[in-house]
Amino acid sequence: MIFGDTASGKSSFAETLAGIENVPVVHLDRIMDGIGREDRRRIGEYIKKEAAKPNWIIEGNAFTKDPDYRIQRADTIYVFDFNRFVTLANHIGRYIKLRIHKEIRKGSDSSDLNLKYFIPYILLKFPPRKREALRLAKSQGKEIVIFKSYKDIDTFFSKKTSR
Repeated sequence: MIFGDTASGKSSFAETLAGIENVPVVHLDRIMDGIGREDRRRIGEYIKKEAAKPNWIIEGNAFTKDPDYRIQRADTIYVFDFNRFVTLANHIGRYIKLRIHKEIRKGSDSSDLNLKYFIPYILLKFPPRKREALRLAKSQGKEIVIFKSYKDIDTFFSKKTSR
């Protein structure tokens, strides 16, 4: 299971990890874009169906749709815990790159990045959700890998591929 800050590299990380581990990836942004982000029940059902499978990587947040089932089912939880102001800058940079067609968004088919939604989400709404999910994972004794920077991610993959 992978969750964490917006525009921190979760989708790219998931794709790379899936290639190494030969496990399918579910990108929750893509699922929510297809179902409709406000349909919490259907999204929650989809997440439960995917997390009930024996092998998976589910990447994304969606804690208002599934606060705990993925955490219960996960073997390892990867958390992208970047500074929220760095996250905001990354998100705005992504927004600009998408607008000028210099980037294709991974993990979602949508190029719509609603800044009026994402600025309060990044700065105010998500940090307590992230802390609660992390608390729940720790309380269940899950293996947790926390990334605080892109350097942490690079180090993780260099160790993983050198085995």
